[in-house]
Amino acid sequence: MSINNYRNMFLIAVLLVAGRFFACSGTSGPEDPDGLRRRIAELEGVNVVELVPYYDFSREFLIEIEQPVDHGDSASATFIQRAYLLHRDEASPMVLACGGYAAYSDDLHEMSVALDANQIAVTHRYFSGAVPGSRNYDFLTTEQAAADLHRIVELFTEIYDVSWLSSGFGKGGIMALSHRRFYPDDVAATVVYATPFLRSQTDVRPLDYIRELGSDNTHARIQMFQEALLHRRSEIMPYILKFINYTAYHYYYGWSLNADAVLELAVLEYPFDYWSNYNQIDSELPDTSESAEVLFGHLYDTVWLEYFSDDYIAYLMPYYYQSLTELGAVAHDCEHLRDLFEIIEPDSFLNVSYEIFAPSGVDISYRESVMADLLDWLKQNGDNIIYLYGQNDPITPTADELAETATNAIMLVQPGQDHYLSLTEFSEAQQVYDALTEWLGTDVVEPLSKTGLTVETERIQKIPLK
Repeated sequence: MSINNYRNMFLIAVLLVAGRFFACSGTSGPEDPDGLRRRIAELEGVNVVELVPYYDFSREFLIEIEQPVDHGDSASATFIQRAYLLHRDEASPMVLACGGYAAYSDDLHEMSVALDANQIAVTHRYFSGAVPGSRNYDFLTTEQAAADLHRIVELFTEIYDVSWLSSGFGKGGIMALSHRRFYPDDVAATVVYATPFLRSQTDVRPLDYIRELGSDNTHARIQMFQEALLHRRSEIMPYILKFINYTAYHYYYGWSLNADAVLELAVLEYPFDYWSNYNQIDSELPDTSESAEVLFGHLYDTVWLEYFSDDYIAYLMPYYYQSLTELGAVAHDCEHLRDLFEIIEPDSFLNVSYEIFAPSGVDISYRESVMADLLDWLKQNGDNIIYLYGQNDPITPTADELAETATNAIMLVQPGQDHYLSLTEFSEAQQVYDALTEWLGTDVVEPLSKTGLTVETERIQKIPLK
């Protein structure tokens, strides 16, 4: 489970208190000299509230779009999908920021800076800000989500009749590419970062890749660290309990999983997270003879234990469902830990974490045709696409079959980079800027620094270990 830019569950309340919402919505309210807010409000099925803009955009809007739960049924029930529009100028390009999760008002994609563009950041269906009333998971598919994006493009090209580019990070990259597969003419180009192409509920390719990363003994040291955490369970457990109590008291997190389960799940996730977050980790991989405080401190630096709280499990439940049914999941290496587990069943036929956290009472059979279809289309028809990867990211080998295609797509893998990468860190970045200039017919500039979803955000707060 990799670190993503999830925001605090109370963010919207904080923004309200901070006064970021203007007292104007729809066609009402002061200072709409170009009529932009009014024209947005007049789009079919759209509500709009103007915000104080983040960054250097001239205006920002909270957009609510009415979407059918089932785009294939004209009589379908509908739901409200939240998006955020960052506006520079109607003549500037538009970046369709495809999120795999919820969207927030301060989301800023790197391409929006590079293109000096407008941006629409869209919440993925079934995540906070886009939840249908019925929560019928039958309609949580990449095809339905692609249709959501298509409707947004159709609506907003009435105002922004310019070059459009789609962009996404991780799961959002799959969303951007799935949108291209079903609606290839909606955007002129697509840039995706660290996008996994997993082919089963237990894809072993990241696991095999991890074993070869680092020096000759790195993987052996990782496994010894995992074993030490479980061998010294009684020493580590007070720190796990302190973390649970601290987050419950200060952040009101709920915890249905007991401390032993949290420890075992964190140990299971550790090798993948170690490499995914390699450049973000504050501490070195410790020797197993170090104190329990040092061992726990490194585990805490590497694995987001918050993900095992009831709050994050509920937030990410649509992700677990999508992973098990269409997007695929990464296999775990349990063999060396088999005799040390007390809670986890090492012979599970699924990714253990996802099996525990997936919604109950629904079919979670994997539909392998979905990813196969997407990959086939990308290899034959996926023109004007840029794939960016870090060499240390365990999901990088899942894109190997796209390295050579019948298209003009570009794939770059940057040595030394992990899952949280930025085009500014690529030695061949100019190749991307030149391609986008050609494909979009607009100038592309190099961002001065990392931005938005390619940057690791600061954790809520480190718990005091002493």
